[in-house]
Amino acid sequence: MRLFRSRIWLLVVLILGVSACEGARSGHASSNVRQSPAVSAATSVDPERCARLARRGFAPCPPTPDKMQLPPTTIRNATNGAISDATAQQWGRAFQLTEAYYRWAMRLEPT
Repeated sequence: MRLFRSRIWLLVVLILGVSACEGARSGHASSNVRQSPAVSAATSVDPERCARLARRGFAPCPPTPDKMQLPPTTIRNATNGAISDATAQQWGRAFQLTEAYYRWAMRLEPT
């Protein structure tokens, strides 16, 4: 039963990471400079991307993954070899990016 729960948890993390990280394969680096949401959105404007997101109901346009400040978490592979270290790092970064977008969205003022 414990093995089943750990695999479910990994699946949930993977789904969250993949669904929230469109374009994460392009790579992203964490920024040490804390920016306000308005500044982040203004400096990362890509009209085509923003128009595509607006059609899906995302407004204002969120910053690109490379402009997001990732949370200071430690990523480690605790699966005893069930997945590779590279996969664990990739999933961990996806989780960090999910958290960064969540924090960005929570700082926005309601309209």
